[in-house]
Amino acid sequence: MASGVFILCACCALKLANDDESACRDYHGHDHAPLQVPAGTAITQGPHEWAGSLELTCHGHEDGTIQPLGEYWVAQPGPAPAEEGVR
Repeated sequence: MASGVFILCACCALKLANDDESACRDYHGHDHAPLQVPAGTAITQGPHEWAGSLELTCHGHEDGTIQPLGEYWVAQPGPAPAEEGVR
């Protein structure tokens, strides 16, 4: 899994931001696959429109894609949790 920046489709962005699976249920007829981004990841940009002519890979879950002219969001992991008891 990548560790710097994640490109997310609309369904993954909604799941990450609000723990809301309604986009997948309403438009795709299924619950959202578990997100494959580190804990603490937050959306930092978007929505943007994908202007490419080929599918863009969504990093939110396996086999996720963003279609040409589809919206996508950029997310980044938050700071690593501090270890307790380290002196």
